[in-house]
Amino acid sequence: MGQYFEIQTVGFGAADLAYRLSNHPTGTWSKQKRFYRPHEYNTKDIIIYAAKAHLHLTGADLILTYATNYFDFGKLVKDDKAYYSRFLKTRIEP
Repeated sequence: MGQYFEIQTVGFGAADLAYRLSNHPTGTWSKQKRFYRPHEYNTKDIIIYAAKAHLHLTGADLILTYATNYFDFGKLVKDDKAYYSRFLKTRIEP
């Protein structure tokens, strides 16, 4: 895209993934552009956080990860799928 790219989650608990663009690493940054709602979004007591871009990985135009967890510790220890990074292959076009 020829610009600096920042990936983030938007929200607390259930969250969407969004990105911002800038011509300089110190800003001014664009407004958040939401582009993905994780399938875990509607899970009760879920936390979706730590979205990151991994430009060094190959297999798609852009590979991202995000993490999930629970507000309820009891659910976390019962759900062995909860505390692992999720990978997302995507393409973002301005």
